[in-house]
Amino acid sequence: MSQKNDGAEVALAEQPHDGKFELTDKQPITEPLALVGRFEVMDRSRIRPSKTNPRKTFIQSFIEELAQNIGAHGLAMPPLIRPVPPDPDYPGTDHEVVAGEQRYRATGVLNWSKLPVYIRDLTDQQALEIQVIENLKRKDLHPLEEAEGFDKLMKEYGYTADTLAEKVKHSKSTIYASLKLLALCKDARKAFFDGRITQSTALLVARIPSSKLQVQAISEVGGDKDNDPMSARAASAHIQHAFMTKLTKAPFDIKDEKLLPKAGPCTTCPQRTGNSPELFHDVKDADVCTDTACFSAKRHAWAEIKITKAKDLGIEVISKPEQASKVFTGPGTWPTSAYAKSDEKCWEDPKRRTYAQIAKAGGIKPILVKHPKTGDAIELVRTSDIKEAMNELGIGKKSANATEKAAIAKAQLDTKIRVRALDAIIGKVAEVGPTLEDWQFVAFIVLSSLDSNMLKRWLKHAGWDTTFGDWNGRARMKEKIKELDAGALAMIMLQASLFSSTQAHHHYNKGLPEVLQEAIKRHGVDFPAIEAEVKRDDVSAKSSKKAKLQSNKPAAPAPVKSTQPPVSKVAHPSGTKAAKPSTQKASAPKKAATSTPKASAATKAAKSATAPATHPRLEYPTLEQRNDALREGWSADDKAINPYSKNDFRFDLWAAARAQKAKAAAGTVCPQLDSIEGTSYWPFKSAAQLEEAAKAKESK
Repeated sequence: MSQKNDGAEVALAEQPHDGKFELTDKQPITEPLALVGRFEVMDRSRIRPSKTNPRKTFIQSFIEELAQNIGAHGLAMPPLIRPVPPDPDYPGTDHEVVAGEQRYRATGVLNWSKLPVYIRDLTDQQALEIQVIENLKRKDLHPLEEAEGFDKLMKEYGYTADTLAEKVKHSKSTIYASLKLLALCKDARKAFFDGRITQSTALLVARIPSSKLQVQAISEVGGDKDNDPMSARAASAHIQHAFMTKLTKAPFDIKDEKLLPKAGPCTTCPQRTGNSPELFHDVKDADVCTDTACFSAKRHAWAEIKITKAKDLGIEVISKPEQASKVFTGPGTWPTSAYAKSDEKCWEDPKRRTYAQIAKAGGIKPILVKHPKTGDAIELVRTSDIKEAMNELGIGKKSANATEKAAIAKAQLDTKIRVRALDAIIGKVAEVGPTLEDWQFVAFIVLSSLDSNMLKRWLKHAGWDTTFGDWNGRARMKEKIKELDAGALAMIMLQASLFSSTQAHHHYNKGLPEVLQEAIKRHGVDFPAIEAEVKRDDVSAKSSKKAKLQSNKPAAPAPVKSTQPPVSKVAHPSGTKAAKPSTQKASAPKKAATSTPKASAATKAAKSATAPATHPRLEYPTLEQRNDALREGWSADDKAINPYSKNDFRFDLWAAARAQKAKAAAGTVCPQLDSIEGTSYWPFKSAAQLEEAAKAKESK
């Protein structure tokens, strides 16, 4: 016999065999429960909810909707209840709900004093089996609630994964996966209940042993009000990369049982992916540790053992972080050039021995350094010591033949000639100052020194053709540079020199680089204000994007009663007319959908026409335009206002021409840009020149 329970089919019982039925609480029930019970109308005050009900969360809006349905159509399926002993938490009750608690709660919303029920005499085990096993197919039962029910059956009534799998018709791996969800910490469970992570992602997170790391993982793969959660595949890849470690990279012996006695060897640990294939089916490598905290503890334990042994052998040990940081200055485990790893091969050695072998042959003791970040004890040798050992052993010394000696001598001579030529070039430049062509040449070298990706980013930022960054585009970039004057070239060199320090990365360059800090301080740039402004712009852009996506959704087909068009939450730009409501029902949704992009385009056009750019791009006027600025400044009177923006290079030219006109003799003609004394040095102004200009400005 089967009945409908909350929209899902639930097998309640079968008819008793030969009129007999016996209850037992000693063995799991393997046959269908016999139907022993009766329908009755009971005072609602005698009934209490069940403490063993797997469902712990109830959606009030659904309960109220269900109450409306029951009030209109009646209670089609009475809740299943059973007699129970008194409970001080629920005084006056002698029955509890076994199945149908949502219907029971809905009748409370309706203020029913009496309730039709179906009463059965059930043991605790039988009640739990009905609540967990018989009701597993309810679609709205949360996976965590299901897992808690499985766990209770296993702990209190002797079920195993095999017997549960057979009972509920699931695979054993599904049972294990469900139970693994119970490893989620409190915050992770809340995120799961709130829908920030899916069931697949929740299982990935549950495999992380540390509660702290679980919360970190959810913050990285889970969704929030602005972002959707990662897909299960993307979350799996991220968690494997960030929260798992390949055992092949372990500096210690993974078979060692005594390294960390509580943890035991890695080879038999359940946190090794190969030992729990049901849980780690998505990880291809069997030798992966999923307990990064344990791995780190073993790593440190192994380092301490190595350090103790080294001290006993009289080997120099560098363990203080401030000293070790001078040996390992980068983000990785490679030391500075003053040291070499002992296990690294010496490629100058014909026998390809390691530096440790060469040091031993030369009677040199290695040193042991505790890495300031990983905690590993890494054996190194000093480069200066190893070179002495190599010289004594005759390693690296190779007798050159006559041809090679001649080639070396020629290279040395060529170097001397080229250095002498460079000195001659600098001497010529010192006589008259750097020319415009010199600055063009230097600008090309500065830009070419950027790597290909960084150069293309700069070209895009400057508004230039990004194909200049390709090898076959360098000649065209050189021609573009020749179109610029000294002022533009100076700004390019400064901007390009600092550009790489503006590119932050999630692994490196996180803090504000020192060179950029220095430039910000020197020029009095209000960095906090810029930071706040960009963050506001970012939030505004995301909000606009979200609003645009919502506005692009097709209009609902439901008829609109109001004769007025709906008012959008996003203000329309001036001049944009609201669309008239359509009189054709069939075509209304289509028109609403197609009109949205036009409104969006109009909004963009209005913004671009009225709103000034937050950060105007610096333009590079031609030589003729700059000479025009000189002539305008030369002819301007004392009360004239500089017509150019301070972001425009012509601003300084106009002011400089007017200042020079004031000192010039009567009848002096306005000079051209390339004839002004000292122009070849412009705009490289000294501190004294800047101070003089500031005083002149204040006096005016």
